Amino acid sequence: MSKDKKKRKPGNGSLAFYIMAVVFLLLGIYAGISSYLSLAQTAESYGVAMTDVMSSMVYSIVSSMAPYFGFGCILYGIGVILKKLPVTAKEEN
Repeated sequence: MSKDKKKRKPGNGSLAFYIMAVVFLLLGIYAGISSYLSLAQTAESYGVAMTDVMSSMVYSIVSSMAPYFGFGCILYGIGVILKKLPVTAKEEN
């Protein structure tokens, strides 16, 4: 390291991305539960057993949850990368 740069404490940038990742994961769980309840209500109103429409039900639930989990994983990865980056700052005179 040169003498005009010094190490400083890492910022909370990675923590912010971790928090956003958790929020997206919670939204994904909520979307999955909401999708399941909606499908259960629809199946009940048509008089269809849930086991008869299991494949389309699983597809619908996974497709509603996948974007949130995907973005959550991306945000977590950004947080990990930010945490591993060296943080240096120029010394002010």
